[in-house]
Amino acid sequence: MTDIVLYWNELENLKAELCNRIQQLTPEKRQFRTKPESWNILGVMQHLMLVETKFLHHLKNDPPLVIPKPPLPLWLGKIVVWAVMRFEIKVKTPTKGISPKAELTFEEIKTRWDSIRIEIGHQIDLRVRTKQLDKSFYHPVSGWKNLDGGLKFFLTHFKRHVHQVERIIASPSFPKS
Repeated sequence: MTDIVLYWNELENLKAELCNRIQQLTPEKRQFRTKPESWNILGVMQHLMLVETKFLHHLKNDPPLVIPKPPLPLWLGKIVVWAVMRFEIKVKTPTKGISPKAELTFEEIKTRWDSIRIEIGHQIDLRVRTKQLDKSFYHPVSGWKNLDGGLKFFLTHFKRHVHQVERIIASPSFPKS
């Protein structure tokens, strides 16, 4: 249970640091793309918010009786997801619902994300108190994760996207002013 609190606190700190960094950027810098098909910084931020929205849905609802069949055997899916996260291999999102959809402003994304984070915190507290720690998050490639494993995944996933933002900012064509 201690790991759950540690993971959650680290996620909260990482989100605050990321939002503070992005808030300091001009709108032009937030919207810069290294390639036309690449996400901009706000797209990365929106993706993280959408993934956590999906996590909140899983926390609030019982697991469905029928889930889509993963594209790979689960044992292989777990290895693939681990490798993608560990080596920061560029991949498409495994489901459409977590890709940035519209050009939202920093303030719009942050406001939505803040409210989602509050609800996730309440759901984590409820699950810890009631000892409902299993099947807390479903990843379409690697399957169900318990609360501890789900938060650990989100921490790794979040750090991956922080590095993505750092790469965007470090791009030679990133706006200087």
